[in-house]
Amino acid sequence: MMGKFFDDIKEGLEEAIAFEQGKTTLRTRFVELPQPPAKYTSRDIKKIREEKDLSQSVFALYLKVSVKTVRSWESGERVPSQCALRLLELIDKEIFMTKPVRKQPCGTLKRKTQPKLASQGENLGRSKRPNPPQGNKGGAEHKTNMRPSNKNKHQKGL
Repeated sequence: MMGKFFDDIKEGLEEAIAFEQGKTTLRTRFVELPQPPAKYTSRDIKKIREEKDLSQSVFALYLKVSVKTVRSWESGERVPSQCALRLLELIDKEIFMTKPVRKQPCGTLKRKTQPKLASQGENLGRSKRPNPPQGNKGGAEHKTNMRPSNKNKHQKGL
């Protein structure tokens, strides 16, 4: 293991010496880096969110941050990181935005099949313990671990 590591270092140093002596050239390429992200104030952040008609929780999901973080940005308590500023910029300039979903009132979604209830005789992944007895059927008593109430002591004068 140490031999391979040593060989890799030695090879790299030999390449560096060969480059310094002009015996070899290194591959180079130029990469254009983007400008730093725009700075957003707490008012700007809230404005972006409201223009997109998003709640703080949905906005937090877009940015992969907590709702508390969005609140702290909007209140001016905290300042977004450079990474978060870039995401805000992408949303603000509408470079990234998912398609809007039509809102439907609760309860309007229809299911293809009705879910089966445990009362219909199926065990839906719950424990296999039997159901506790309901009432006093068949003369069997149901014992509990509850302590007797203090009412009885007071009534008996104890």
